[in-house]
Amino acid sequence: MTELDPPNHVEFEWDKDWHLTFELKKLEDNRTEFTLIRSGWYTEEITDFVQPHTAIREHMKGGWEKIVKDKLPAYIEV
Repeated sequence: MTELDPPNHVEFEWDKDWHLTFELKKLEDNRTEFTLIRSGWYTEEITDFVQPHTAIREHMKGGWEKIVKDKLPAYIEV
């Protein structure tokens, strides 16, 4: 499933196991709130490459935190 509501919302499946949602909300003080939602992580599931979802989730967590907290602000702030 893919959902688009430019420029506020994009939602899509990433591989067969995971779902990502990106949301932008304009705030009253002329700032923008960004929300990233990752879902589809199940403790009992195993990926096609024979890794438990819990292990992949922890591995991916560090990458998303770096992207959202470091790289995204550096890219969009002028």
